[in-house]
Amino acid sequence: MTTPGYRLAAQAADDLAAILRHTLRQFGTIQHDSYATLIHHAALQVAREPDRIGSIDRRDIAEGFRAFPVWITARRLGASPHILVYTREGEGIAILRILHAAMDPTQHLTP
Repeated sequence: MTTPGYRLAAQAADDLAAILRHTLRQFGTIQHDSYATLIHHAALQVAREPDRIGSIDRRDIAEGFRAFPVWITARRLGASPHILVYTREGEGIAILRILHAAMDPTQHLTP
């Protein structure tokens, strides 16, 4: 049996790089590594179960788009201000963007 995985779209890869650069600059290596791991685990959870509890249907942006707050993986509100925006792809998901919760996804995604 194959474990579902995820792929970062080019914009999501850019988002992740910027998030981790900021984290390293502001909070140091330990927090950088911890946050990178948290985002990776969130992506794996959603890849295994794209409609999991806590995920949000974002068909208002485009059919098949969903969003998942990373803090749910940490099991602590406020642990992460970022949201994974994704769509199903094969046996897993494609992460389209990693946005700050204060950002309006409709302004940063194109269907």
